[in-house]
Amino acid sequence: MKDKWIRLSGCVVCAAVLASVQVARAEDVEKRWRIGLGLGMADSGDAVRSDAANVLTITDFDDIAVDFFEDPRDDSAQHLSLQIETRTVAMLSAQYAATKMFIVDISGGYSTGDVGNVELQAQFDRVTIPTEDRFNFAVFKIPAGEIEMVPLNVTAMARFRPRASLNPYIGIGIGYTWVGFTPSTELNELSRNMDLSLGRFARLDRFPGGLVPEGPVLDLEGVTVTVDDSWNWHASGGIEYTFKRKWATYLDLTYNLASQSMLLTFDPPSPGVGISVPEERVLITEPEATATYGAVDVLSGGFVDGGSLAPLPGSSADCNVSPNECEFVFEPDGVPDTGLYYIQSGSLNYDDWVLLIGLRYTF
Repeated sequence: MKDKWIRLSGCVVCAAVLASVQVARAEDVEKRWRIGLGLGMADSGDAVRSDAANVLTITDFDDIAVDFFEDPRDDSAQHLSLQIETRTVAMLSAQYAATKMFIVDISGGYSTGDVGNVELQAQFDRVTIPTEDRFNFAVFKIPAGEIEMVPLNVTAMARFRPRASLNPYIGIGIGYTWVGFTPSTELNELSRNMDLSLGRFARLDRFPGGLVPEGPVLDLEGVTVTVDDSWNWHASGGIEYTFKRKWATYLDLTYNLASQSMLLTFDPPSPGVGISVPEERVLITEPEATATYGAVDVLSGGFVDGGSLAPLPGSSADCNVSPNECEFVFEPDGVPDTGLYYIQSGSLNYDDWVLLIGLRYTF
């Protein structure tokens, strides 16, 4: 993402250098039409961050810690986050100047970018747990897919120096965005595997307890992705530079406040599979202290292919016949594996910042 912004900044510098080659007075735009084309980047900044390293501390009324829940997952996943990555944007606009200062801008565009990453962690059946640890969860990073956005915006703009070659402006407006989503191959495979799996809830006990399977065995279902179209309010500001008669280059920054968001959910309906431990410090009388946390114990099927069974050292057992004489090794064999699973997903706002550089032509 940083590399994209660095490249875009370089383009801005180049545009400024080119624009300074020839100084021209601003074109008189009153009662005239203009067209523009801008290219740039959009960044929402919203993310569902991993909570694998969370600890819930329970205190008495003297604020002395008396107990706690520790999330059992591998906390190396805490750098992972589900987010709409920085997107490439193209915008085509048509403007009409009611006066020298006030302009109505109608613009439409297209943007596309990746959505990632869905964090999946699994402790597979018969996996060896190191003596110094209580769990042995493996981390899997699942790219969600690709999002497409087609915005149509109407903006009222005010120019501050309509006669000058260097002309700052601001604007406010409303728009509507059509949103599409293409799931990744990995997400489709995960969803199919979940559809073929049976599982039950595994409750997390307070430290140093483990995950205790309980409750009925359920027929699990796959991933549901909701990407509704969205209205948006936006505010923009920028600067325009006339470098030749009828021609101007511009740099524009817009913030979009959207009415909808993207949502990834699973069955049972929740932002993810399993119930995460919150990162809090609470009294023993608060609901969080007695709430239920835990994973999903997959008894049949499996969500991912994490490895296979191999005979214990010194054994020549057939693992299909005598699985008790085998251990789990991380060597995928093409078959999804049973075990304890967490999957984190959630909701992502469409709100974003859009930075564009482009050209305008006055008729």
